[in-house]
Amino acid sequence: MQSGRLDRRLKLLEPVRIKDAATGKSEAGYAVVTTVWARRVPASFAERIDGLTVVATGGIVYSIRYRADVDATWKAIEGNQEYKIVGTVQGNMRRRELFVHCLTEKPTRTDRG
Repeated sequence: MQSGRLDRRLKLLEPVRIKDAATGKSEAGYAVVTTVWARRVPASFAERIDGLTVVATGGIVYSIRYRADVDATWKAIEGNQEYKIVGTVQGNMRRRELFVHCLTEKPTRTDRG
């Protein structure tokens, strides 16, 4: 891994239970664990129709320095874009690099009337 190629800031979030102090109810949420340097590689793109909305699904792979704690329950944020982490792959045998596979779903504009 060449550190000069890590040109993006990526926030890594893990799932947590958040308790409302007023009601005492607990609900699922995410908390930022860390922000890391990453390299982004577009992996795939697809569109599907969901009712009257076209949903674009984009796949992205991020290369980061190796971490043992990241898994498919986490999320990642780059800039304003939030991604669901769907898996990780160790980059080499020396645990220097981790490939984080992410998906995003966002509706695209449809002109139906």
